Amino acid sequence: MLENWSNAFGSGNGKSINYYDAASGKWYQHWIGANGAPANYSGTFSNGALRFIGEPSTSNGVTTLSRLTFFSIDKDTVRQLFETSSDGGKSWTTGYDFKYIRRK
Repeated sequence: MLENWSNAFGSGNGKSINYYDAASGKWYQHWIGANGAPANYSGTFSNGALRFIGEPSTSNGVTTLSRLTFFSIDKDTVRQLFETSSDGGKSWTTGYDFKYIRRK
């Protein structure tokens, strides 16, 4: 699935490709935003949520972990939670917590 994303304020946009690989049993997301920085995730679906772990990134000597979770609220609503950790996963900070509602 190809996603074309832009925020409601017109200040952010990007694209992702999302797919399931039956051989590995995993979902994958490859994202690139307007700043040109890619983000790559892999994950699995369990307990009603699609949970992705991002490839670690390092900037100024600090390695950041990321995770992205999609929760199915109902047939027309999905919650997307993005979190980061700079202490090896001991603690997590919410980057954003979005709710998507299908247009009628």
